[in-house]
Amino acid sequence: MYIMSLNLEESCKKYVSYCRRNKDCPTFEEFNANHYTNLPHDPDTYSYFYKQLAIAKKNTGLPVTRRLPSLMKRFKNHMDIPNQAIPSPSVQIRPALKALCKMPTDSTPMSMSIRAPLVLPKSALVSFEDYKKRIFESKSILLKVKGGLLVHLVPATFSSDFEKKACKLTKKTWDTLRGKSEAPLKMRDGSMLNMSTIQLDQSDLALFINDRKNKKDGPYFIRYVDN
Repeated sequence: MYIMSLNLEESCKKYVSYCRRNKDCPTFEEFNANHYTNLPHDPDTYSYFYKQLAIAKKNTGLPVTRRLPSLMKRFKNHMDIPNQAIPSPSVQIRPALKALCKMPTDSTPMSMSIRAPLVLPKSALVSFEDYKKRIFESKSILLKVKGGLLVHLVPATFSSDFEKKACKLTKKTWDTLRGKSEAPLKMRDGSMLNMSTIQLDQSDLALFINDRKNKKDGPYFIRYVDN
């Protein structure tokens, strides 16, 4: 169990201070797990901050001294993001989570007990690049979509059922993956996938969202584990 003692404003300051001095940019979930902070679950804000931080580091190096986006302002503009980020690199994104708690004010301390972090098995990390390589080499017509608008959900244990793990990127798919809809995903083999049965890797999801908003061509790959 993790007890969060910092309020939102303190959490934001601690996170930004860390990112200014270090090479990495941990997800809000990862940072909460290690620093007892209380950052909300907000993939859009993470993707935006990650991009701006990368630009700043490229221009000025470490430590970053230039102005960075205000996380507090971003969170306040996303008042539909009420729940604290679970301290894990892998989370399930579902609208039902909105009922857990309210967005704290910038001066209200919060103490909350949440479940221990879930970590992707090592096999999920080892086989990730191999899985992508096999996708690109596949001759399956179902895996060839114009513009690369295909999302591959990569399992922790290798599976050759590529069509069963892939879905075409449509507006419905986009909404479901971001937790804006509970509609199941229609996979390329014709089956339907209910998102309540899996947990997506948060860092992969954030990268996917950022790539789409920057109009980067697919295909896209998101690791997951079964519930």
